[in-house]
Amino acid sequence: LATDSVVVYSDKAEVRRVLTVVLPKGTHEIVIKNVSAVIERESVRVDGKGVLIQEVQYQEMQVDSEQETEKILILEREKVIAENERFAAEDEISLRTVTGSTICHESLQEPSSIGFLATSDALSNLMNFLAFYGETVSSMKRTLRLKQREWEQYSEKIEALERQIDHLRCGNEYDSVKRCWFLQTIM
Repeated sequence: LATDSVVVYSDKAEVRRVLTVVLPKGTHEIVIKNVSAVIERESVRVDGKGVLIQEVQYQEMQVDSEQETEKILILEREKVIAENERFAAEDEISLRTVTGSTICHESLQEPSSIGFLATSDALSNLMNFLAFYGETVSSMKRTLRLKQREWEQYSEKIEALERQIDHLRCGNEYDSVKRCWFLQTIM
């Protein structure tokens, strides 16, 4: 609600709020939600121009914290599943990294004799090996990149779930009462 004016006294403050509503003729109920917890109910005055205010009611409703807690538990379970998937992707990344470095290390060892490469069979075998090695390494790197992207997606999902859980917990942490004003009017 828009604030019209504020007058501060030594022991209290008077805050005038303005609510402009255009409604057709008839009986209407106006609901003002999320009223402050520190407001004194007896101090509230409701004025209206061009309307007959029949009744003003203040109502407090307990928030169903069990439902919020259930939502938190569901999100926590989703988070654990996502973390397990991320750990599996992480394990596969480290396995592929170790396997790739082992293949590279074994292939870079010095040949035992230079004379070995002089034969045409050895040369064609070497060419076949290098072609196979190149395809294998390319495939491994491609798979490794896919797993890294998968790991990043799980990390983002976990962060989003943590934000949702924090948001729900913060909502439960403060005030568990919803306060509303109900105005019965005739236009």
